[in-house]
Amino acid sequence: MAEYLDLVDDTIKKFISKLSYILNPDIEGDNSTNPNIQDTDGIHKIPTEENNLIKEDLKSQAPTLLEQIPAKSIIDTKDTLIADDGSFISVSTKTKNIAIGPNLQTSPTEVDVAIFAENGQNLVIDAITYLCYSIFSGEFLNLDNPELEIEKLIKKLEEILSITDETEAVNDQVIKFIIPLTHCLTSYKSFHVFFAANFTKDRIEDFFHIEDEIVDQLNLLIPKIRDFVNLFLLLLAITREDLQINSDISDLKRLAALSHQLEKLSHVHKSIALALDTKLNFLIYKWNQRYKRKNPEGDIQFRVGNKLKSSSDTSKKITKLKDWQEKIHFHYDFCTDKNRYKKYIHDIVLKKRKSLVKLSFLEIHSLIKFYKDIVPSEEDLKEILDHLLLFDKSKNKYDQYCIEIIRNYAINNYFSLITETKKLNLEAYRDIYHKCKAKLNHFSNNYFLQKKYLEYVLDKIDKEFEKSSSDTIIKTYEDYSKVINDECNQILDEYWNNKEWSKVHNNYIFILPSAESFVDLSELDQDLPKVLFFTSFVLPDYKDTIEHDYSKIRQKFREVKSLSNVIKNLKTDLKDLAHLNKEFDKKDLKSIEIISLFTAIITFVLSSIPAFKFVETVHQASLFMLALAASLGLFIIVIFGFTRGFGEIYSSFRNKMIAFVITFIFIVTAYSLVNFENRSVDALIKKRIKSKLEFEATDSLLKHTVDETKIKTSRQ
Repeated sequence: MAEYLDLVDDTIKKFISKLSYILNPDIEGDNSTNPNIQDTDGIHKIPTEENNLIKEDLKSQAPTLLEQIPAKSIIDTKDTLIADDGSFISVSTKTKNIAIGPNLQTSPTEVDVAIFAENGQNLVIDAITYLCYSIFSGEFLNLDNPELEIEKLIKKLEEILSITDETEAVNDQVIKFIIPLTHCLTSYKSFHVFFAANFTKDRIEDFFHIEDEIVDQLNLLIPKIRDFVNLFLLLLAITREDLQINSDISDLKRLAALSHQLEKLSHVHKSIALALDTKLNFLIYKWNQRYKRKNPEGDIQFRVGNKLKSSSDTSKKITKLKDWQEKIHFHYDFCTDKNRYKKYIHDIVLKKRKSLVKLSFLEIHSLIKFYKDIVPSEEDLKEILDHLLLFDKSKNKYDQYCIEIIRNYAINNYFSLITETKKLNLEAYRDIYHKCKAKLNHFSNNYFLQKKYLEYVLDKIDKEFEKSSSDTIIKTYEDYSKVINDECNQILDEYWNNKEWSKVHNNYIFILPSAESFVDLSELDQDLPKVLFFTSFVLPDYKDTIEHDYSKIRQKFREVKSLSNVIKNLKTDLKDLAHLNKEFDKKDLKSIEIISLFTAIITFVLSSIPAFKFVETVHQASLFMLALAASLGLFIIVIFGFTRGFGEIYSSFRNKMIAFVITFIFIVTAYSLVNFENRSVDALIKKRIKSKLEFEATDSLLKHTVDETKIKTSRQ
């Protein structure tokens, strides 16, 4: 519902009604819209039934009536009698004429124009006031198409020109009504185009808006109206600054300049000026709190007009602003006492134990810090994250944008806590990183995940290199070289892109939805609506801090990569050295092999020569030579196997065939020798048996001879 824009529309309708009446006094309708009836003392309403009678009386009494009206030399005043039917009787003190009837006044007088002008100015002031309240209340957040609503009002203003006539004085007042409102509405529309492109779920990356050139006609307006227009434009500028506040000193200068402009326009509308002054003071306070994180004892003073101010001045004592100031004090580590933070969040923790659903986003923000920094708990952070991922009760695109930023904040803190535990191996950590990254939305290209991931991985790899000995450092390099050269290099590029995006865009890590960002200023002025403070308690980040953090990570990456490259070169050198050693070993082995072979052959041959005494035939000699050759061949193969490795020896087909032939010859020769040996043994056995028989026969013969001799002797 466009409450304040509807009031602007009503204001335009009132102006059209007054314009129509002054151009055509015979117009029927509610005489309350008649500017003369409302604003002129010389008007007397006449009932319709008396109208004709009075007209006749006035005709007869005209000369006497004219003499009774004193002449005035400055302006032409009239005593006018208006009937209910819209007809009138006008008596002019300047022309001494009496105009009777509905069609006798042909053009507005100077008094009519003056009254019309004053009414038009009041309506302009009312309309601009409503536009200011429209911005304050953020009613454009809940409209389906605010730009269309504003465009309708602009077109309605343009249509007023079609009902003017040739009366220059009236046309001049019409233009002076249209110019300020058209200027304000056009500026309002441009602001919303900027807002929708940057701070809603439909945000557009790298958006810029080339506005139509607006002819500056504000110098045609009276100072009072011009000041109201400038006050509205100042409100838009302060609202933009609220949305884009940064930590640079240039931002403080802009805030001080806006404060100076407001001081010069504070007389225009006390309530609006008071609301803007409250917002500016709080923005300056927030800027100072961010500045104090970097410079705890620092304070910047500046002059606004004749007033000397300090960036450390506290904001007005508004209840919600005091709550936000306390939040800033605890959240941004100005208070390092964990017990005080526990006391601060005690009631919120109790509410959380009952149900997360009943917690505000401000309370959820406090809990995230509590479970991340004060009482670390992955389980509780995961519970909050799951709750936010399922939460979808937003009513407008801006709130949806805010909720997505809050989800990102919870994901970042959950991942940060896991990083700080330093218990996971790289594979498990990488898996969590990709899961968290997948849950991030793209409303904000935050670099936090890349920063934390690179810190963890580079630190772990660096420690692994430190722990590695000279024997294991090559393996450590092989394990992590791909991580360093491919994965870390790619993520560092992502980090740089997101870092550059954050420097150009508004990189809020947390932002409250609209319902929790309204500040009730009724304590200061009852007429003010609740005012929307878009960035609430959130402080901007330092651009130089963003750059400094990136430089540290990049330097760490370069150190680890340099160490990796050194080890890579060392690996190559060690490989070359191993190759040289191998070549030297080969040469030594060849020398040893040659000496061993000659020694073995000579030894084998010399030891085999005595065996030739047992060779009796050519056949036996041939078999013996083959057996000797096969034995030498197998002996050489065994030597090569031990010196060069059996796998290398049998790697070629030729060597396999040589080994096979030698083995075959050895087997055949051995078989032949065995057969030969068997035959030799059989012959030897037969020879021994024959010798034994001959010996036994001889022995028997000798025994017989001895026996015969003994017999002969006994006989003798």
